[in-house]
Amino acid sequence: MRFFATKHDLLPFIIDVESRLAVRYCATGLFDTSDVLYYSSLALVPELGIAEQVSAQSPNYLVLASNSTIQTRAIPQRKGSVNYAIDQLINPDTITIRPGGIFRAEVLIEGTIGTASKSKYALSTYKFFRRTLTKHFKKLEFGCYIGSEAESFLKQGWRLVQSELQPKEYDQKAKGASD
Repeated sequence: MRFFATKHDLLPFIIDVESRLAVRYCATGLFDTSDVLYYSSLALVPELGIAEQVSAQSPNYLVLASNSTIQTRAIPQRKGSVNYAIDQLINPDTITIRPGGIFRAEVLIEGTIGTASKSKYALSTYKFFRRTLTKHFKKLEFGCYIGSEAESFLKQGWRLVQSELQPKEYDQKAKGASD
């Protein structure tokens, strides 16, 4: 599920989800240690609403039941060290949320919610997040959703994109706007 949102847009959605579902979050990726940093609320993520990369590739978080733990995978590196992967591969009872956000002035990177898992918990959690997001955000063309502040940025001429590097003809357009 694709969406455009700022931190201001995400907070009411997060509060709604977390008031009705006991979840916690951890960042995905490759890490130097097998220690997992959990967030009891997505609102506690320091960079929430900030896209750290030019595209919608990070940051990304696993969503899991608040009483669950994440398993890490050891990934040997060519130079002999070991990194540890946190992803859905061995954590099937999770979904992912990539909040997206402001990359730089006048560029808003798309966020996503999804799952690669077919576990009962993952599918029901995904449906709950999806249903809750659709209550807080407005539907755009092509099945994408947008928060109110993101929509105001779009109307002001901001680029709403999957990647800042994509050609401008692929940017999300305001209703009635033309190239």
